[in-house]
Amino acid sequence: MHIAFYGIAPEVGTSANMKAVAAGFLQYQNRYVKITEDEESDFVFSEELVFTDCTNNRHAEEIIGKSDLLVYNLLIPYQELETVYFRHSMVQKNIIFLIGKYYQDKFYDKTKLARTYRIAEERICTIPYSPRFQKAYENETILQYVREQQGKQTSLEAVEFTACLQQMIQAVCTCTSRKGEIYYG
Repeated sequence: MHIAFYGIAPEVGTSANMKAVAAGFLQYQNRYVKITEDEESDFVFSEELVFTDCTNNRHAEEIIGKSDLLVYNLLIPYQELETVYFRHSMVQKNIIFLIGKYYQDKFYDKTKLARTYRIAEERICTIPYSPRFQKAYENETILQYVREQQGKQTSLEAVEFTACLQQMIQAVCTCTSRKGEIYYG
């Protein structure tokens, strides 16, 4: 399965979110994820998971077109979504919207996004804002961070992060099981 991660806003954290989801697959499902950022890779479509960050990739539309699932990274406010929604054909495929650096008290924003664009709420996932997660990304220790969060189920930050990451993994599994089907929710 090939999953493309894409975000057009600066500082959206597409690479960090992609690596968190990959670490989550390894931690919670014992599934290894191959991460590529190479522009000219020939992808062998198989049962293994392949994640590609298409944000700064000049072949982004081609890679997105060949992928089984698109994970579109957003920040709140999500004005850049309108541009993509109206100008690009990429929203006409199997897609999950991932809101990075999300504050849990902004639940109404997730609901508003679902209502405004008629997106099923289960296709909108979040990665909570966490300076520790940002530091783990900078230090390239995201897998260690995910494991620590699972073990620290006493802090609110750990509980929220783990729950959101597991929701994202479940959404990816659900959407990739619909391979070849265009599904808007």
